[in-house]
Amino acid sequence: MKMKIKNRLSLLNYISTTPKFKLLFIMLFFIAFYGSNVSGTSVKNIIDSILVTIQFPIFNMIFFLLILLNTYNTCSTISKKFSFYIIRLKSKKAYYIEMMKISLIMNLFYLILFLIIYAAFKVFFSPGYFSIDNYNNYNINNLMYLLFYFVRYILYIFLVTNIMTMLFVSTKNIFILIIDLIMSGMYLIVPIDGEIKNNFTLNFWKYFNGLSYDSFNTELKYSLIYLILLIVINIFLYNIIKKRKGINIS
Repeated sequence: MKMKIKNRLSLLNYISTTPKFKLLFIMLFFIAFYGSNVSGTSVKNIIDSILVTIQFPIFNMIFFLLILLNTYNTCSTISKKFSFYIIRLKSKKAYYIEMMKISLIMNLFYLILFLIIYAAFKVFFSPGYFSIDNYNNYNINNLMYLLFYFVRYILYIFLVTNIMTMLFVSTKNIFILIIDLIMSGMYLIVPIDGEIKNNFTLNFWKYFNGLSYDSFNTELKYSLIYLILLIVINIFLYNIIKKRKGINIS
């Protein structure tokens, strides 16, 4: 067990020192600066300012792309530089689970780095006041909605990156990069409107676009339905991929 943890830590340490990850870190630095000093500066209440940032189209498009690229870099590095480690795994299932764990840890690490840098920029360059107020027409305050939105944000992103990890296991690298670019670029064609919705939508980006329903319970209900849908897609792909023969080692 200790050896397994040690090997995983070695993988994580190596990935975090690669030139590609360093470039992703620099890009993360700039998007954190943009999020804290551009997209949210029109609102002085810190809670509302953060919400404005993580609902802003350009920010979300770039941040989501960086997360996808971080996932790709993690999987690609393991596949190319640690093929001996993959060969030691007993099965396709073990390979996927290990890849999933490492990818998840690297994305969590990337997210934590963003939060630290974003908070630092926010404190030093764009300070404001802290006020807990009612959120829109919902029967909850802005802090509770921020926590809900952030949890949903993270769960949705990680489930999508998990899908990318599975696709990496069974497809060519360039295919994953194309999907990453297409998915991020689709944000630009999602219309932004202030209309209050009462129906379920399959549009993934709508949930990152400040979607507003007639009540918080309605948004919570549809968010849970979409979460279950993403989980079902993950399970479906996993059951297909684990049955395929061979392991794709670049």
